[in-house]
Amino acid sequence: MHPRTYQSWYRDWLKFAADAGFEGVRPYALRHIFATLNLASRENIRTEEALMGHASPACTLDLYAAYVPNTGIGIGKRYMSFL
Repeated sequence: MHPRTYQSWYRDWLKFAADAGFEGVRPYALRHIFATLNLASRENIRTEEALMGHASPACTLDLYAAYVPNTGIGIGKRYMSFL
């Protein structure tokens, strides 16, 4: 198998996108959809870091913290119980 050029890959992407109803969607957007759906389904942040190829879990959280369920719930209660 020979390596593909970007142009041939992109031509195939445009055909796929048109057939699937994804016109106007950049291929890179699918990466964010993948990460968002995984985190919304409660995937472990370390697993997500490895899947996305990020340097650290902090990098993943910087990008996707809003999609991690329950990140903000209970913080106030924890602090109040500490006081």
